Amino acid sequence: MKIEIIEVYPLKIEEETENVYSMHIYLPDLDLDMRGIMVKFVKKWIFPLPIRTNYDPESKKKVNFPFVSFANKKTNDDFKMSLSEEGTKYMQEKYAEIQKNNALISLKKKKKEKKQPIQN
Repeated sequence: MKIEIIEVYPLKIEEETENVYSMHIYLPDLDLDMRGIMVKFVKKWIFPLPIRTNYDPESKKKVNFPFVSFANKKTNDDFKMSLSEEGTKYMQEKYAEIQKNNALISLKKKKKEKKQPIQN
């Protein structure tokens, strides 16, 4: 599925102040414009689709409903795969520095954890 990435905007979320973005894409084959796709870097780039969370009254459990999904499961899976591939490629080109900084932060945290003495 052809995906055009229009723009990526940095987001600031209370607890996660770094490496969180919102992506705006266009699907030319469907003439579909999508905004609000969250982008995060956590060891790799991930692209969770916009969802609404609600509670199922029967099961009393939390249920996530996607804002947009294709009726055909294969089309939906192709879309997610294309988004992951194209999005990762785009983010690696545009935000390579973030990946390097994130890797350095992870290494510093690991070294700091190792140096701390065990307290009894």
